[in-house]
Amino acid sequence: MPRITDSRIYAAAFACVLGSAAVMGVTYAHGRLGGRVRDLERVEEVRPIVESLGLVSGSEPAREIVAAYDRHVTPARRGPMDVYEARVDGHVLGYAFEVAGRGHGGQIKAVLALDAAGERILGLRVRRQSESEGLGTEITSLAWQRKFEGRPVRSGSTYGFTLDRTGSSPSAFPLVTGASETSRSVCLMLNESIAQFLSGGKKMVELDLGINKPNAVTRATPGYPRDWVKPPNLRPEARGRSFLVPEGLVNLARGKPVTSSDPMPVIGELPQITDGVMTCNEGDFVELGNGPQWVQIDLGEARAIHAVAIWFYYKNPIIYSDVIVRVADDPDFTRNVRVLFNNDHDNSSGLGTGKDPAFFARWWGEVIDARDGGAGTRARYVRVQTNGSTGDKGNCYVEIAVYGNQGP
Repeated sequence: MPRITDSRIYAAAFACVLGSAAVMGVTYAHGRLGGRVRDLERVEEVRPIVESLGLVSGSEPAREIVAAYDRHVTPARRGPMDVYEARVDGHVLGYAFEVAGRGHGGQIKAVLALDAAGERILGLRVRRQSESEGLGTEITSLAWQRKFEGRPVRSGSTYGFTLDRTGSSPSAFPLVTGASETSRSVCLMLNESIAQFLSGGKKMVELDLGINKPNAVTRATPGYPRDWVKPPNLRPEARGRSFLVPEGLVNLARGKPVTSSDPMPVIGELPQITDGVMTCNEGDFVELGNGPQWVQIDLGEARAIHAVAIWFYYKNPIIYSDVIVRVADDPDFTRNVRVLFNNDHDNSSGLGTGKDPAFFARWWGEVIDARDGGAGTRARYVRVQTNGSTGDKGNCYVEIAVYGNQGP
């Protein structure tokens, strides 16, 4: 058998072996690197979830963060909505879900976690954002994100946050310094996701009252009445709350018949209350007599009601007393009567003591929550009652809209 003695053949063989080894080394290194990249990606994927749920503080090693996720978190569905369910010792700790919106510089993505009852926020962690350096630094800081921890999801009869610049309300959104657009965007994306979660995963949209159309309302300047006594339950002024409802709702009250405890109004006619006119000029309102009075709308048949929007006379700064909104199955309010709103703090109207806040009548209207977890409140008759105001003893109504499903 011939022996290989040609140095060129040796060199070629050695090069071949060396090349194979190099390829194997690169392949091995690539596999290791690829594995590490995937590990890092998974850590970054699950970190906001377990941090927002309070399962880790964020300072733990990567392996502990992943282990906390694997041990306690299970991807789940809430209707069409993707959520992460967290359990500790067999009990549900809470739920986390992705939230997204558009800020001033681009898309903002975050993870929000609620407790098992859906009543309080466990935590918020921003995944990514495209805001300017100063704004982006603030919303990604733990100091700002921790302002949400323990905050109630619901304030009174409405859930979500409001852009309350005083910061005194339990539902006041922690404003981003010098960034009204970013604040509104994050506030809206949180409210939309909270509403969707609490409605069983249904897609929710902001209720459009039509007040932004040209000349739809009288833009009266907010102010305060002279020599007025502040009600003990007066709510801080807040217009920024977004009210989320299922898609496709309509004003069921438009053109529907109106009756009243005062069949002969002092000013105006009862059909004006459902004519769709929200301006507050001379002749645009209906004034009833003094003392407790109510107006009632017959929707024609029982419908799923999600919101009742009310415009009292608002051209002057007025607080209406004992605002009570009820629904029922019969015109005499004896069957299946439900209270949607009651701010009669001392039961002076005799329908029970209410826990809802007093408020100034403003051009943007007052929205009463009837969503009942997203399904709506089914009723045919809607009754709104007042007991005079800080202005005088009369009761003045501009418009009432009832938003619900068009079908049965």
